[in-house]
Amino acid sequence: MKNSKHPINHKINEIIKNEKGTLIFILTILIIFLVLAFFKNKKDENLFLIGHYTYGKVTDIKAMKGGLRYYYEFKISGVSVKGKMRSGRFKNVNDRCFVIFDPNDYNNNKMLLQLHTVPDSITETPRSGWKDLPININKSKIRKVLQ
Repeated sequence: MKNSKHPINHKINEIIKNEKGTLIFILTILIIFLVLAFFKNKKDENLFLIGHYTYGKVTDIKAMKGGLRYYYEFKISGVSVKGKMRSGRFKNVNDRCFVIFDPNDYNNNKMLLQLHTVPDSITETPRSGWKDLPININKSKIRKVLQ
């Protein structure tokens, strides 16, 4: 005769209920993480496809766990835009680096710290930025930086 009220059966049922709840919680967090990663990659890919280029200047650098946070500023169409990003690459305050930005939303931008600094010969940008970088850099390298 099976006794479902036996203390061992009760404990087993309790563990199974707790494990199901934990598993559902973990799966939910995993799904949220994957969705956010998908949309971030989609945003970066869109920036790569429609982005224009300009250059900006590193204005501040702060050390943080896992790398450095770079603060930068650039001007486009007479508008001053500030940005920040994390990177393990080392640049200095006042270094000039290329920036890729969404021509429809200047706040969607990334400083391309991993690429070469801006040559001294470049002193101006077109009002709406360049559609392609004014120096010879392989597009796949830019795509890799955005990932």
